[in-house]
Amino acid sequence: MAVGQYSYIDENGETKYIGADTVIKVTPDTNTLDGGWYIVEGTINRTGTITVSGHVHLILGNNSSLTVSGNDNNAGIHVSGGNSITIYSQSRGEEMGSLHATGAVGAAGIGGGYDGDGGTININGGTVTATGGESAAGIGGGYNCVGVNIEINNGTVTATGGRLGAGIGGGALSSVIEITINGGIINATGNVGGAGIGGGYEGGGGTIIINGGTINAIGLSGGAGIGSGVYSENGSIIHIDGNANIAAVSLGGENKPAIDAQSDSSGIIINATLQTPISNDYAVYLKSDSSILKLPAGFKGFAFSPTYDPDNFTYNSKISVYSDESCTIPKGRIITDFLGGIGIKIPS
Repeated sequence: MAVGQYSYIDENGETKYIGADTVIKVTPDTNTLDGGWYIVEGTINRTGTITVSGHVHLILGNNSSLTVSGNDNNAGIHVSGGNSITIYSQSRGEEMGSLHATGAVGAAGIGGGYDGDGGTININGGTVTATGGESAAGIGGGYNCVGVNIEINNGTVTATGGRLGAGIGGGALSSVIEITINGGIINATGNVGGAGIGGGYEGGGGTIIINGGTINAIGLSGGAGIGSGVYSENGSIIHIDGNANIAAVSLGGENKPAIDAQSDSSGIIINATLQTPISNDYAVYLKSDSSILKLPAGFKGFAFSPTYDPDNFTYNSKISVYSDESCTIPKGRIITDFLGGIGIKIPS
């Protein structure tokens, strides 16, 4: 790196450089990030919201730490409609800089505030930990937030929703969510009715595309691991593909499936590795004939009736899915792999 430059790793994993004279250092007094480039160096602690205005690029310097907590129903880092933040690290591994953001009541850790439009959040690296306030997502929407766009390409991301909020996605009553995960290590936990990744209480999961990464998604008290929140009448379009390695589960209360499309207009396409769910009768749920299901190439398992004695049931047919083939499952059947690691229920 030349003198007078800062390095950062972009969304493609390539190291880039930017002139130091165009980069502003974040301080404990920073309350607004206006469009442009910023860097965190050393340890910065701030009580009070940092508001993003315009299109902001934030570099987390090596071994740096930024901790921020929101106030007055605002997010820790507030990104409203029409604004965006892109977060970078300077390296991978133990030296990655870290960001810890906590939202006030009704506001996300990173994202929208109470009853407002959400903006765009891109994470290309760093250790990012975000916790939502009551009724808000860890990363994404606040209470009754409309329009959230999230893309995660790398880094280690831990997102926990406040009560009724998703880990990554929507707060309570939020809608119009778009989430894309291309890489990284993602730990997302919804809280009391919120999905791990997707919708909050009474919120649909929106469009969720997972192309890579290691994903651990937990929904609580009726929220899906990946998909919609509890009592949602809005569905999800879920596409899981590529090199993604996913463990998803819904825990507590009236469990939803781990991966849940919910409505008639929804669809689920899976072409990735699903780990064994922790506690689910079935892992993937499709509501009707208008839903879409694609099983991964190389899947081998059995189909059997959903009404059976679990201690004494009979397999009805054997299933194998080879490369470039599709698989149509009749309604009223449950599909499971040989070890029971994937359960897919097609309701009758």
